Amino acid sequence: MNIEQGLLSLIKRRYRAITGGFLLLGIICGCLAGYKVDHTMEAWLDQDSDSYRYYLEFIREFGDDATLLAVVNRADITPARLPGYLAFIEDIRANAGVSSVFDPVGMFLLNVEGDAIDEAVVDDLKKASAQRPADYRNVLMSRDMKTLAVLILLKQDHQALHPQIVQAVRQGLDNMGLSYHLAGTSYFSEVLAETLTHDLTVVLTGLIIITLVVMLYFLRSPVVVTCVMTGIGISLFCTLAFASGMDIQFNLLTLILYPLIFYMGITTAIHFFSRRDGGVWDLELAYAKTFRPSLIAMVTSVIGCCGFVFSPQTIMRDMGIVFPVGIFITFVVMMVFVPAAWCLLAGNGNLPCLPRAASSATVSSRSKGISLCLFAAAIVAVLLLPRLRTEPDAIYFFRDDSELIQSYRFIEDRLAGLLVMDMVVETNDGTAITTEKNIVQIRGVVNNARSLPGLTTIITPLDWLDGYREEVIMPELKQAYISGDKSKLRLTFRFRNISGSPYSGHMTDLKRLWNESAHRGLTMHVTGLLPLVLEAQDALLKTQAIVFPAILIQVTLILFLFVRSLTVLLFAFLANLLPLLLMAGAMVLLAIPINSINLFVAGVVLGVIADDTIHLLHTWHITGSVEATLVEVRPALWITTLTIVLAFTSLLFSSLRPVVQFGLLSAIAVSVAYLCDVFMLPWLLTGRRVPA
Repeated sequence: MNIEQGLLSLIKRRYRAITGGFLLLGIICGCLAGYKVDHTMEAWLDQDSDSYRYYLEFIREFGDDATLLAVVNRADITPARLPGYLAFIEDIRANAGVSSVFDPVGMFLLNVEGDAIDEAVVDDLKKASAQRPADYRNVLMSRDMKTLAVLILLKQDHQALHPQIVQAVRQGLDNMGLSYHLAGTSYFSEVLAETLTHDLTVVLTGLIIITLVVMLYFLRSPVVVTCVMTGIGISLFCTLAFASGMDIQFNLLTLILYPLIFYMGITTAIHFFSRRDGGVWDLELAYAKTFRPSLIAMVTSVIGCCGFVFSPQTIMRDMGIVFPVGIFITFVVMMVFVPAAWCLLAGNGNLPCLPRAASSATVSSRSKGISLCLFAAAIVAVLLLPRLRTEPDAIYFFRDDSELIQSYRFIEDRLAGLLVMDMVVETNDGTAITTEKNIVQIRGVVNNARSLPGLTTIITPLDWLDGYREEVIMPELKQAYISGDKSKLRLTFRFRNISGSPYSGHMTDLKRLWNESAHRGLTMHVTGLLPLVLEAQDALLKTQAIVFPAILIQVTLILFLFVRSLTVLLFAFLANLLPLLLMAGAMVLLAIPINSINLFVAGVVLGVIADDTIHLLHTWHITGSVEATLVEVRPALWITTLTIVLAFTSLLFSSLRPVVQFGLLSAIAVSVAYLCDVFMLPWLLTGRRVPA
């Protein structure tokens, strides 16, 4: 007795216990399934790298790097609002999660009595700003003095308080009736968390509606739909409970988990309930025809998702565990719980007739032409591949019309760039960084850097050194820019974040400027959150360039063990490679670069599109006839394709651009895979014998 016969025998004998056990497991997991979202910028870093360890030293040396910028119109701070505004600043400063607050009103603009903004001071600052290069004051005040910004530095070791601080700033500004714009790493993280919560609701709602409509239309049995939907729910709860037990936190990649679980559940169920003999569905027949191909399809999907495990970022490595486990759990639930629940509710009764697909003769007459078109499109896609761009610095998560992007654009047009890179200059000859020799060298780098494209502001303690005397540096800025032992000095470069300039280009420019000058006794490091994100994403691209071919080889080997024929293996390989090639061509035509999220489309989709290929080849092995194979499996193939396309299309409703791209590219690849499986692969198999 093989494994499927043993499972089927167990299901038929113990279907009540199995159904009750899985339902109880689902309830328990639903209670245990916590949902912790990791939306911090640090989550996207390679925390095992030397650069990250240096960044931690940088924070310990110069202070906290998490920021929140609140921008208001100066004209709105009227004498009537000023007391409330100053009280608001003090409340924020007193928060346990705040390390420093730089308020331009309190620092520069108040009159001697401290009860009004001194317009004479405003005029003086406006004139002075027009005559000097942009410095730290231009982060806090626009050159025309119409726009002011409160810069809040948040403690890295109090990240649990950061969302509360963002909300407190919002509420305080709303209570004063001030119009405002927010920016900074903490604000970005908070908006990302809010967006994830909203998008999860939208995507999950869409998936449930899609599943109900498709399954009711195709299977035409409320009992089957109830069993399958319950099984998908159990699978989700068990997967989320597993993640909680492993202390795995979720992120925007979690949006991809839901379509994957639904895809695995729906496709397995549709293949299972669509297999008929003379129009009659039988449990034993369906199990015998679908268990083995569904098992192999599950394995290929698991392998496709395992590419996440090799990511340098912890949150992506975690998804490399959660995704395969979720797919495996869903397979088990669909092949054990759903048949048992069906036996309990329907007593292994018959199912309604399925909607009919086009006749095999019609398919055969079109197969050659469609196949040749697919080959031609693949050739064009190959020619387009050199134009496929990589974008390791893709941090533009939000749409151009989103509130966050609009706020960033407003702030950068009036104040300073929001892409921050820090250069730490360190002495290696035992001298103080503030000696005249060292300052002259550093000043040369700063002056040369002012012409860099996209640069708006350089914040440097050189602006406060008078005759190289350290004593005149402002106390609140001294600690942030000169180390306690006077061996290091920090330079902050602010570039436009919405300009479209690549982050990697800025890093290259900074390093080039440094290397072009002689620096006796000095060394330099570029650090900060965004450079580390860039470095981790660049490492991710390089890693996946190695991992994906390995995944492709493993899937090919599994297919070979399944088909036992090099010729048939070649045909199956083409049927799974062409969708990926055409997807890459679509990326070129749609100007979608490879980034840290859609990078995983190839691996995930490879496992998905191999599903229908495996079911078709397995049926061909049984029937020995291409025509008979299409008659039996084509109804399931087109409805599973429609379901998968709709499932991934639900991601198009996300507010996050990488997730939208993932959904679009997945839908394109799955649609092409259907054409390959229904037209090209049968055409190639016509006239060939089934391998022994």
